Amino acid sequence: MSRSGYSWVVTAAAGAALLSGAWSTGLANGQGSSDAAFFHTGVGILVLALAVAQAGLLWRKKLAARAWSSIAVGLLLADGILGASAAPTAVLHACLAPFAFTALVMTAAIQKGKLSGGDPDSISLAARLRKAVLVTAALAALQVVLGVLYRHKIWGILPHMGGALAVTLLALVLCAMILQRIPNKVPLRTAAMAVLSFVLTQVTLGIAAFVMRLLDADGTLLFNAVASLHVATGSLVLASTAVLASRTQKIALGESQ
Repeated sequence: MSRSGYSWVVTAAAGAALLSGAWSTGLANGQGSSDAAFFHTGVGILVLALAVAQAGLLWRKKLAARAWSSIAVGLLLADGILGASAAPTAVLHACLAPFAFTALVMTAAIQKGKLSGGDPDSISLAARLRKAVLVTAALAALQVVLGVLYRHKIWGILPHMGGALAVTLLALVLCAMILQRIPNKVPLRTAAMAVLSFVLTQVTLGIAAFVMRLLDADGTLLFNAVASLHVATGSLVLASTAVLASRTQKIALGESQ
């Protein structure tokens, strides 16, 4: 297996850990204790071990890959320590997990090497959208935190809904501009399609979870499944906007992707 393939395996395992963590939290809040917590812990330990091995494999590779893999290990280690601590740290544990996942996605995505996409139209568009894409990624990060605060009943739903609206509108506008101007098979276009797909999925799952809560169905396993997928997809939105921001920056600066 190539190093890039191994990185995507680690990322997939981290996604499983995120999903199982969200499922376990939902069960603890509404259905009682579950073996899902033990599964989540086991997968989390596996992800940390795989990430440490990945950092070793990438130690002599390009600087960006080394940096992101090291950041991922640091975040996973901190997240694991918080997860094993007392209940008050659960919010910090839930906040760090999506960022650790994003660092793993960046580690895998950055190993693709030199990719096409430096045509004049792409460079011009990237230069114009560079700051807006960075803002979108920052808002996606803030939205993840707001979602955790709402899920753990620290803040109400209004900040979370406001953040979701801002991220959705910005992502739709930026992705539409990129898809209209960038040719097919260019990585920037692929990243924009990923962002658009994840954002629309996230909005759909969020609306479904909100409606189910209004119908007093938030104590059901179906609601927990929808809410867990909503949490996991939120991490995908954050990771995909980070990849889009990275590629936009590189094109705008006249570098290879």
